[in-house]
Amino acid sequence: MKKSNKFLACILGATMLASSVLGGCSNTADTEGAPDYSATEETFRIWSYGQVMDDNYMNKGETYYFYDEDGNKISLQTEERTKWLKDANFNVVFITLFEGSFSKRDADGNTDFSTSEMKAVMDMCHKYGLKTFCHGQEFYSLSNLDNGQSRINEIEAKKLEEQAIKSFKAAKESEYNQVVRDEFTAKFTAEADEKGLTGEDKEKYISDRVTSEAVAAEVDKRITELMGKTVTGNYLEKTYKGDNPNIKGGAPTELEYYIWTTTSSANMYFKTMDDFARYSAHCLVDFKDHPAYMGIRIWDEPGYGRFQACSDVCEAYKLADPDGYVQLNMLPMSSSQSIQNLYCENGAKLGMQQSYAEYLKGYKEYLADSLDYYLYDDYPVLESGVLGTYLRCRQMVSEFCAENGLRKCIVQQSYAGDGSHRLCEYEDMLWQANVSMAFGVKEFSYYTYWPIHNSTANLPDETKYPLTRHGERNPLWWHIKDVNQEILFNAKALWNFEYKGVTYYDSEVLPSGKSFLANVVKNDMEKLTNVTYEVKNQQGGLLLVSELYDEANDQYGYYVVNAGDPYYDSEIVATLTFDKYKNAQIYQSEEITNVALKKNAVTIEVGTGRAAFIMPY
Repeated sequence: MKKSNKFLACILGATMLASSVLGGCSNTADTEGAPDYSATEETFRIWSYGQVMDDNYMNKGETYYFYDEDGNKISLQTEERTKWLKDANFNVVFITLFEGSFSKRDADGNTDFSTSEMKAVMDMCHKYGLKTFCHGQEFYSLSNLDNGQSRINEIEAKKLEEQAIKSFKAAKESEYNQVVRDEFTAKFTAEADEKGLTGEDKEKYISDRVTSEAVAAEVDKRITELMGKTVTGNYLEKTYKGDNPNIKGGAPTELEYYIWTTTSSANMYFKTMDDFARYSAHCLVDFKDHPAYMGIRIWDEPGYGRFQACSDVCEAYKLADPDGYVQLNMLPMSSSQSIQNLYCENGAKLGMQQSYAEYLKGYKEYLADSLDYYLYDDYPVLESGVLGTYLRCRQMVSEFCAENGLRKCIVQQSYAGDGSHRLCEYEDMLWQANVSMAFGVKEFSYYTYWPIHNSTANLPDETKYPLTRHGERNPLWWHIKDVNQEILFNAKALWNFEYKGVTYYDSEVLPSGKSFLANVVKNDMEKLTNVTYEVKNQQGGLLLVSELYDEANDQYGYYVVNAGDPYYDSEIVATLTFDKYKNAQIYQSEEITNVALKKNAVTIEVGTGRAAFIMPY
């Protein structure tokens, strides 16, 4: 049975209709000793992925701009649309625009940041309390090296320096030649006058000394001296003589600064990590001092061959800004052999799970020291049903993060513009969020908030994104708003818990089939002793139960999800029995309920895509 569009119901508060605490307990709970997470100050990051901040898009190689009624080019990122991000319960904004001109500074080290589109957007975000990180083009290009190559490469750095010396001299020679010739002419004219020389004798005295060879030698001397001088300027004083002990080596020389400001970051190499860190600080000037600034984004979905370059960029950036955020989005687990070969050497021969396990090991070796999280994207809502690798990938990543003390982050699907993914209804969005929270996710984003810029093919269907290309809200925007609100409500408790394991209970037959349960391992639960369930209005159902643990308060929690494909409407009534508990606190549909257990059990109802978080006490 195809599910109905519940958009109208959701904006009227459908979450209150679909899941509730039922029998098997009473509301006469003893609240003494009940969990209390009301004082939790931290919350989950929720950011919009694919935020389009510039004023154009491409289609089949052609660039198109937006214009106002008077024919003037405009940016779609207005203050009103920025407020929509806050209204939709986002707290961080990913800005896809990073102007390359940040590194093109004048002699005083000034940038054009004060008049840039980037600053205008950051100003609007700051007004509404939104933090920002951006597509850092320099850093993105620097992380684009494959086959284990590094940006710390003394041989390549010396080649770059040699090339720069030639071009530096050429650029300065034309400027200095006339200056030196004029200075020499004035100097030797004065000497000739002091000697009383006139006429041809005077001209010969001057011409004998103001020769091309003499001028060239002086020009070369001055350029050589200039190359070794330290660049001065306000930004240099602030950046290289400030309080950051990680920036070693002082301000750049004129030659080094010339390399920084004239060489494409894609061709940049450094002799040492200290040099790389100093360049990173240069790229962040002004931008990092903005009150909305949070960090940058580097290479997207790197294969194992790029781990070294990404590691270099992360380390250099963190030296320049120890508190800054680097967004590095990893690959999900895939049945594609070509993608498996990106996980590790001979990945396809190892097979899907083993090669992905090697990919996780590579992340730990190269990146975990610089980053405190693991982020990947996996878009499960297909026209053909839920992606078959979705749950097992969740489980593997959750175990990896738990073992290594990493925060688990996820990019969720919020689009259907490619033909293979179905339009995300409210239940699809809530299902993704609840499955993610069950697996311990603490950071969320959505791909993609605006329609994707596509330079080679036809434009996607604009109705299948939260916003249209022209910045109008689709029903999906309201779905995300409500889902984000529920995520942030649950975050009060969930921020304190870490993932321990997961199990599931499924009917013999599921309407969608069972391909997406493939390889999922059922873990033992510490305090959960039994689960029974009944599925309403469907021939079968799937109940996912994860165990989470708050070590500081010795509190167990169980996240219970109606995890069947949300394409099919279903309600599941589940009874959970715990070991030696009398009460339970339940987070469900943005309500907190304390209930007394009967025979150590609680019974709840969870509707399509919905969930409950149960803490026995």
